[in-house]
Amino acid sequence: MAARPLLARQGLVLTLALDPGLGYVALDRNKIEQVVSAVLSNAIDASPAGSTIRIASARHPGPNGSSTASVQVQDAGRGIPRERLGTVFTLFATTKKSGTGLGLALAQKIVTAHDGTITISSHEGEGTVVEIGLPSHSVAGVGA
Repeated sequence: MAARPLLARQGLVLTLALDPGLGYVALDRNKIEQVVSAVLSNAIDASPAGSTIRIASARHPGPNGSSTASVQVQDAGRGIPRERLGTVFTLFATTKKSGTGLGLALAQKIVTAHDGTITISSHEGEGTVVEIGLPSHSVAGVGA
């Protein structure tokens, strides 16, 4: 994972809680890596030294045998002010000195193109959770 040196430099701990039964998700690997990279980069930027960033995955059953594979990235940063939550996916919207405002806007576009969802929940002083949900399918021997 390319983020590991940056995590170590900033004294951050990364924990993984990955569900081996996610099923099969049809995706463009490079594009989804871009999404995860943007989300993880934001979590790293927001996290104070010595804190933990948690990445978890799970499979959620849906109606008619459908399911969703979700990935959550949770940080212990300062959180996003309520009035900013509505603009986090807006192109060129940023609060970072060196930010472009492209990361989450492009992430949303990519996830939507995969028939998925991306949501953010945040409380000031408590951190932020970004959840990415993508359609998941059972395939013999995978996620069954």
